Amino acid sequence: MTAGLSLTALISYFVASNPALLQALIGNMMGFLLLIIGQFALVFYLTARLDRMSQASAIGAFLAYSALNGIMLSTIFYRVHRSSHLQEFPHRSSHVCRYEPVCHDHQA
Repeated sequence: MTAGLSLTALISYFVASNPALLQALIGNMMGFLLLIIGQFALVFYLTARLDRMSQASAIGAFLAYSALNGIMLSTIFYRVHRSSHLQEFPHRSSHVCRYEPVCHDHQA
């Protein structure tokens, strides 16, 4: 899971930082639509075949999904100013942590 999340973050940052790739992604509506359809197709494939896949195939498909997800998220990161997003994340995480018993010290 950590590898998938890291791959998603790296790819989304790389695409959001590369104006030519980002323009090719945003400027081509058919390509963007195929990317969305590809994500759904991969999810349906994984769901249908997971019990019959080898471990290596399942990991490969999951990493492919993580990469596609990173490409999709890069368009969101392009729209949201990175500094405000990075400043907001720890703030929101602390709000979630208030409601999780794991985050609290269980002393009276």
